[in-house]
Amino acid sequence: MYTDRIKNIGQYKLNASAGAPDFRDWQYQPALIKLKSSVSKPRGLKILDQKDEGACTGFALAAVINVLRKRSDRPNQVSPRMLYEMAKRHDEWRGFKYEGSSCRGAIKGWYNMGVCTDDIWPYETGKPKSLTVDAAKDARNNTLGAYYRLGTRLSCGAKRSWRDLLFCRYS
Repeated sequence: MYTDRIKNIGQYKLNASAGAPDFRDWQYQPALIKLKSSVSKPRGLKILDQKDEGACTGFALAAVINVLRKRSDRPNQVSPRMLYEMAKRHDEWRGFKYEGSSCRGAIKGWYNMGVCTDDIWPYETGKPKSLTVDAAKDARNNTLGAYYRLGTRLSCGAKRSWRDLLFCRYS
């Protein structure tokens, strides 16, 4: 595993791991069309910072959701804190009093719970808090309909999935 060799980049930990296979997953099948050689950075992209907490799954997914929301003229940023806390409750490890999670856990958390806006559940380093009724109600406005698992050939599947994501509309 890559993270066995490099543990940190500066203050940031490299501790993400691949999700466990699940026969219920829908496998992503990209369209067989030529990819562009480059894609421009989305306008108005806000770079998120998890500081020194292992909340990268929540922050990565929040960044993607925020880009999709911006495209649909929905101005508020979503809560990386809620995505991270729900990831720990939906990932493959027992309990939730640990640092880090999986991308699969974050996506399953979004699928099952939705995500509230950042003004309702803001990110404060080392202060996870709990899901409130207001956050749960707001999260129902930001849900995921379906998700697909990428194959192990990342150079092929990941690039094509980003192309498909760039052309989808968030509703």
